[in-house]
Amino acid sequence: MITIAFVLNGCGGSTSNEESSVYIGDYLGVSSGKVQSTQQSLPSKSLTQAHFKYAFSKLRRLSPVVTSQDSYRRFTQRYNDEPDDYEYISELIAPLDVQFFLAQLSMGAEGATRDAFSAVSDFNFKENISYADISLWEQQITQLNSIDRQKVLWGQSGYLFRRGFLDAQVEYWAPEIKGLNFLQDPYTSENVIYETLYDEQLSPVIDRRSRLVVFQVSQLASGWNNGINVTPVIGRFGEQNIQRVTNMLKITGDLNSFETEEYSAVELPFASDELAMLIITPAQGQFESVRKKLNGALWKKLTSSLSVVNVSIQLPELVLEREYLSSGFYNLGVAFNREVSASEEAADFSGINNQGFLYLSSPVQNTELNLNVSGLSAKTALTAVLSATDDEPTNLFDDSFGFNANFNATIVTSYDPFGGYSSTCISPPDQRPFIFAVYAKKSGAILYLGEIGILDVKRIDPGCGE
Repeated sequence: MITIAFVLNGCGGSTSNEESSVYIGDYLGVSSGKVQSTQQSLPSKSLTQAHFKYAFSKLRRLSPVVTSQDSYRRFTQRYNDEPDDYEYISELIAPLDVQFFLAQLSMGAEGATRDAFSAVSDFNFKENISYADISLWEQQITQLNSIDRQKVLWGQSGYLFRRGFLDAQVEYWAPEIKGLNFLQDPYTSENVIYETLYDEQLSPVIDRRSRLVVFQVSQLASGWNNGINVTPVIGRFGEQNIQRVTNMLKITGDLNSFETEEYSAVELPFASDELAMLIITPAQGQFESVRKKLNGALWKKLTSSLSVVNVSIQLPELVLEREYLSSGFYNLGVAFNREVSASEEAADFSGINNQGFLYLSSPVQNTELNLNVSGLSAKTALTAVLSATDDEPTNLFDDSFGFNANFNATIVTSYDPFGGYSSTCISPPDQRPFIFAVYAKKSGAILYLGEIGILDVKRIDPGCGE
């Protein structure tokens, strides 16, 4: 295994202006000793603790209040016409994918910018969490039969990148590395990226400032385990006084489960026995209490307390999608600073090109999850652009460019709320609002985490089926 000096701890990460630079077109991207993964080894304790801290604190920070400042779109939820005291909404996050992506981006950051990545990802650099640790875990997740991952770096052709940065990217993330001419032909460059992403929503904002585009996508698909019975039914979802009639799945069989006075938990198995989905249904009036208590310790206690019981549970069919733009990578501090010069409190991405003059722009995260009679499918795609500051020097380019223009960038955000419907109900619902986690059973890694409160269902049953 090759050890690179770029390590996520207090001793590594510094770069030198004497380090060699290379143009993307001249870089072969050949790894001399890629970190090798073994199925037997599990992530270190410090790494899993950082992961659980990030995942559950992220869930607790999700706010049920939607304002005009939000730069994301929410689907499968209706809240405008709900009673004021009804706060449940549908949320979806992919904590491990985001942590992997932040780790990959942080490899080009220095100083306060690197510290900001450490803070937002919960991968504390002073706890001896190395890129090798993270890379091994990412490879283990990639090796799961039901998961497919792809990574690409598009760099500005004729632009000097630090060779050590590209070597480290190949060593630990193994992306495809390609050259595009953002500076002289941003339109064609954007189309090339769009053809790879296959989804306009995932495409970052590309302009003449763009210097490096980082892309990761993870896709998951698995049918149901043959040992359970899954039947489509029509049922009621919600709380005692707010319910909707919707398409649901009646799932019966011998399932791992656990129950307390505050909540019940059921583990749903898939055809891929490497994965499972844990459904945590808080008791009436206990949703926020359970949500706030969830942490790594409770998660481990819960998953270790499961025992096989014959269970019948109804869940709504799910089509969830969550899109973030810049706010999805909040609290990166100076990492978004564009207008100030590199000598001031600007983002420090000098690890990418030995000089800096870059800022993080236009990050996009799109997360989808579908649960139906066929099983589970999910996808997380993340893209980010490293763009040039206003005072970018010409010596970062080869002689064929011969100028340093003043470029203008535009970042577009979106907000798309929906209206809602509700009805007063007396009969108990078939399923109350719940929290769910899709996780890798061996390591406990949480791939998808969310909560389902209000459904996108227009059909109303005023009498609740009575």
